[in-house]
Amino acid sequence: MIFILALFSFTAHFSGRHQAWKDVRLTELSNQKEILKTYLEETFKERREMIDGLFDALDKGMDSGNMDVINAAIDGIINISKDSPLQNVNKIIHAMKDNDTKVISF
Repeated sequence: MIFILALFSFTAHFSGRHQAWKDVRLTELSNQKEILKTYLEETFKERREMIDGLFDALDKGMDSGNMDVINAAIDGIINISKDSPLQNVNKIIHAMKDNDTKVISF
C-alpha cells in the first residue's frame, strides 16, 4: 500500500512538472513563431516595395528610352531575385535557441 501511494505521489509530481515544461515550451514556440512571422512579413514587404520601385523605374526608362535607367532597373530586379530572405531564417532560428542571445535584429 505504501508503494502504491509513493508511486501515485511520484506520478502526480511528474505529471505536474511535465505540464509546466509543456506550458513553457508552448510559450517559447509561440514567441518564436511571432518572431519568424514578423521577420518574414517585414522582409517580404521591404522587398515588394523595392521591386515595385524598380519596375516603376523600368517603366520610366522604357517610356523615355533611357537605356541607363532600364539597365539599372533590370540589374536591381535580378539582384533582389538572387537574394533570398529565407537564407536568414536558419540564423534567426539558431539565435532563438541560443540562451546567450539577448537581441535578434533583422
